[in-house]
Amino acid sequence: MTPMMRYSHDVSQKLVSFDGRQKHVAKAFDALYEKLMVADLNHKRVFSFFKKRVGANSNVRGIYLWGGVGRGKTYLMDLFYECLPFSEKQRIHFHRFMLSIHEELECLQGVRNPLDRIAVRIAEKTK
Repeated sequence: MTPMMRYSHDVSQKLVSFDGRQKHVAKAFDALYEKLMVADLNHKRVFSFFKKRVGANSNVRGIYLWGGVGRGKTYLMDLFYECLPFSEKQRIHFHRFMLSIHEELECLQGVRNPLDRIAVRIAEKTK
């Protein structure tokens, strides 16, 4: 089920109230969802052909949500996360994510290109 399908279902079942801005975000999540599905399919083709992750990186850009309290950001993020069929995914709040990055940076003081190391570690365990 795509994010937009799930949002429409939740509205029709009166689990959430319709909100035009939320619908707009659900549509944006649908586009991102489709790009991730294509990237995953391409990765699997490359992986099965070469038996390694050569050329499997995708350049799919994510979505950053912002807004006031009670606008539905957490609901929409949870909806998107739950729709993704991948096991290699991570749901984390932006502030908690940044705190973890700063903690890792402290541990890597004096190491050349510490953000590159952190990015590689994150990429290895998520899609």
